[in-house]
Amino acid sequence: MGLEDLAYALYDDPDLVEDVLEMLFDLWVRLYIEALKNVSIDFFGPWEDLCYKSAPMLSPKPFRRYLRPRYPRLTEALRSAGMDIFFVNIDGDLRHLIDSWEEGGVTGLYPWETQMGLDNTRLRRDHPEPHLMGGIDKHQRALGRRAIDRELEKIPFMLESSRYLPCLDHSVPTDVSWDDYRYFCKRLRDLSEHHPPHPSD
Repeated sequence: MGLEDLAYALYDDPDLVEDVLEMLFDLWVRLYIEALKNVSIDFFGPWEDLCYKSAPMLSPKPFRRYLRPRYPRLTEALRSAGMDIFFVNIDGDLRHLIDSWEEGGVTGLYPWETQMGLDNTRLRRDHPEPHLMGGIDKHQRALGRRAIDRELEKIPFMLESSRYLPCLDHSVPTDVSWDDYRYFCKRLRDLSEHHPPHPSD
């Protein structure tokens, strides 16, 4: 259908959009529940790459109409099969959709790209419950050890707030040297050892 035609269909042919989503969610629930009868996994993490660098490609209003009501069908089915961690992989600026995902039973978000000015410490303060992964600017790895140290200054707060897995906000760029990458890994490991989650969590 393509992004443009789909955008029009949300308004010109909403019944078609509803039918497609019903079919997909029915398929996913049946498929994943059947798979979980035979395997044990730690968390479920679908891709939902519908955000761009400045905003979602699907605004909050149609998201709440078409997707928000269907998420609980999937998350509750997975919980009934014994899984309680439900991540969504979402690039870009996801801030306008966080509330809808939380309401739909999503427990975590990643990779929390920082290049659009996103700050996972602010997210944690505004949304204390979700599991988070990522939020460490991948580009800082190529700027030397001082830049790496500055980027890692936020990690103690994130670790102590709990429900956080520190990692880069996307793949490692090719301009990062091996020595600087090893330095980054050592610093991150040291911080993780010295800043455990707060006991009250």
